[in-house]
Amino acid sequence: MDASFITLYILTWFGSSYFIAALLGEKRRIGFWSSFTICVLLSPLVGFVATYFSKKKEHINHQGTLV
Repeated sequence: MDASFITLYILTWFGSSYFIAALLGEKRRIGFWSSFTICVLLSPLVGFVATYFSKKKEHINHQGTLV
């Protein structure tokens, strides 16, 4: 393997990890950083599954009731 292939592989790994964590992680209780860490350390596919099946965040409006 040459260096350009390895660089492309690493950039794709981190890019897909960031993409999954940014789109799904922000809206889930797992959060962005936990989702990103799972994606990077295990794999983006495992991170996607872990993030997707975590609970969604509960939003509270200005009157103090759940939305």
